[in-house]
Amino acid sequence: MTDRPALHIICSDRARNGKTLLARLLTDWILLGGGDPFVLDLDAPDAPLAARHPDRSLAADFSRVTGRVAVFDTIMNDAGRSHVLDLPARDLDVFLSEARKIGFLDAAREAGLEVVFLFMVDRSRKSVLKAREVSRAVAPCVLHPARNTYVGDLLDDDEVAELYLDLFVTGEIVLPKISAGAMATVEDPGFSFRDFVEGRIEAPSSFQQFELLDFTNTVFEQLAGLRLRLDLDNLRDMGLI
Repeated sequence: MTDRPALHIICSDRARNGKTLLARLLTDWILLGGGDPFVLDLDAPDAPLAARHPDRSLAADFSRVTGRVAVFDTIMNDAGRSHVLDLPARDLDVFLSEARKIGFLDAAREAGLEVVFLFMVDRSRKSVLKAREVSRAVAPCVLHPARNTYVGDLLDDDEVAELYLDLFVTGEIVLPKISAGAMATVEDPGFSFRDFVEGRIEAPSSFQQFELLDFTNTVFEQLAGLRLRLDLDNLRDMGLI
């Protein structure tokens, strides 16, 4: 596995579908692996992801010019470090437009950052089409789809499933469905996946303990698989394999 720093942009075209939950899981997975990720939460003023990492985060209002400058400058001034950017659906198109205008994605890659988009696909054909549009717009940066089965699935529609296959080429991240009680535990301000895995906190019942261990391990294994695929792609690009 390489130690190349990455900019992970967690995005979607819809709100409240698990995007911030995926950003939390990714941040804790990097921390558990010994990494030192910096969190950028564009969902100001609430900034729920930044609130969980007050010592390694920036909360920014991307609807303001000052917020946009702060986000881009923070990343480029610390390009030797991995970043997790939680991008609200309302700011997706603005972010892509501004990034294209100033050549941000190319500059980030030239600075040594691997830029990876994780697009949380919602339960509609429109959402899949938007993910495909974003994938084309950010190329050669990589876009991987993600699904949150807690809020419902989209692949029981054959037309949608066929469209989704184009995104699935390099795999996906799936958040398994868990009980409402387990989700309430996860959303508690004192809960972190890192502390849970390392045994510093426990679920309120044995059932939830097993349920959340299975959920967390499943997602972490998928993130490790994604990291391995990206590393292999980098080695191929360098002609080493």
